[in-house]
Amino acid sequence: RSDPFGTNSAIWEYRGRGMAVGVSIDGHYSEWHDLAYCYIGSGWKIQNAENRITKDTDSDIHHTQLKLYRNAGDTALVMFSCFDGRLKPVKPPEVSGSLWRTLRNRLLSGGLMTGGESEMVPPVIQFQLFARSEHELLPHEEEALLQLFVELRTVMIDQLAVVQK
Repeated sequence: RSDPFGTNSAIWEYRGRGMAVGVSIDGHYSEWHDLAYCYIGSGWKIQNAENRITKDTDSDIHHTQLKLYRNAGDTALVMFSCFDGRLKPVKPPEVSGSLWRTLRNRLLSGGLMTGGESEMVPPVIQFQLFARSEHELLPHEEEALLQLFVELRTVMIDQLAVVQK
């Protein structure tokens, strides 16, 4: 919080059964943060990117899911959601790689467009799960990771709400 020029992360890492899973709370950002560019910048390539919705007790929560690869057999599954200053979910724009997303980013970087939803209250924090594997993840592994992501995201957002009060 005290560093206005950078972002901060709290990261937890777990390893086992041929997989490494990292969970983090990142931020703060001025708007929805496209984590895909961070991974591309560190050598990963996007195999697939999609926005999804998961049900929470109060509302639908959007998240972006990335399937990444690099080198022979090195794969990763990333899921991330952003929440505004009220801890309300921030709906993501089109996924990275889409024509609209590319155009939007160029307009934003050139100062020709402002970003963010009118209802969003900065700062934005991001919750992510990163699962790296030496093999292509099987559908039941992806489903288990999604369940883990949703459960941990819910617990962490609830804990942040307690701290915010």
